[in-house]
Amino acid sequence: MIIIELVEGEETLEDIERICRHFLEREDIQTLVTDDQLKEIKAILEPTLREDGNESKKRALWKDLLDNLVMTDHHGAKLHFFRDKKHNRLYFGNQEGYETITELSENEDSITSSNERL
Repeated sequence: MIIIELVEGEETLEDIERICRHFLEREDIQTLVTDDQLKEIKAILEPTLREDGNESKKRALWKDLLDNLVMTDHHGAKLHFFRDKKHNRLYFGNQEGYETITELSENEDSITSSNERL
């Protein structure tokens, strides 16, 4: 389970790129995504000379990944993004992990306060 605690509202372009870099650094994740999903992740990370960092294109690709990225791990569990609007957190994992972590977060002020951000 990957937990991303967003500090200010929706994820920034920097957050999006950091998450995509993390996916590419994890060989186990790369083996679970489709070729098209891998292309989207790499396109988000492509350098650009545009002043805005090609943000609108990257956000469109990110929205597609958030809405449609579903992987099946080696144990048959479906992995995808979950958003906890109450605590302003974005999760990537399976349903069981999401339910467990949200139960824990109801009893803690900040579940990631002692953990390093991605």
